[in-house]
Amino acid sequence: MTDAETKAADGETKKYNIAEDPDEPTLEDLTSPDLTLNDVLDVFFGTGEEADDVEIPLTLVVQGLVVSGTAISRPAWVRGLTESGGETEGTVTHALRLRWEQDQVDSVAMRDRRIEAGLPSLTRKFVHLKDASLMPSGGNGRVVAPYFRARLSEIGGWTLGAATFNE
Repeated sequence: MTDAETKAADGETKKYNIAEDPDEPTLEDLTSPDLTLNDVLDVFFGTGEEADDVEIPLTLVVQGLVVSGTAISRPAWVRGLTESGGETEGTVTHALRLRWEQDQVDSVAMRDRRIEAGLPSLTRKFVHLKDASLMPSGGNGRVVAPYFRARLSEIGGWTLGAATFNE
C-alpha cells in the first residue's frame, strides 16, 4: 500500500505513503475485506452513504449466523434505530442520534477532503440492515432484529436477495 499511486485534484500523480497520511489510517482503513460487496454497497448507497432512501434485499453469513434483511444506508439505520428507541428531545436516544449524525457529516467531510488531496478513500466497515432475520447455522430459533449492523470483516458470504427460512 505504501507504493500506490494517487492522483491529486490538480491532476498530478504521486506515490502514496501511508506513513505520511495526515489521518494516520491503518491498512484495514484503506482495504475492504470484500471489495465486491463494498462495490455493491457503494453503487446503491454511495461512498458517503448519501443515497438515504435506497433499500436492497441482502442475505449475509456472519460468523456462522445467516442474516437476511433489507440493506439500508447508515443514516437510515441511525434514524430507524433511534426512533425505535423512543427518541424524544432530551433522551439518550436523541443524544445518540445527534452524535451519530455528526459522525456522518464528519465522515463525508473527511472523504471529500481526502479526494481533494489525492489520498486513497477509507473503506466502509459495516453494512446496515432493517427487518433482519437471524438464523443460527443449526437452523433452530430464528430471531428478528428491527435494525442490525454487521462488520464487513466478519461476513463470510453474501447474496443479493432475501433468504427464505423453513421453520
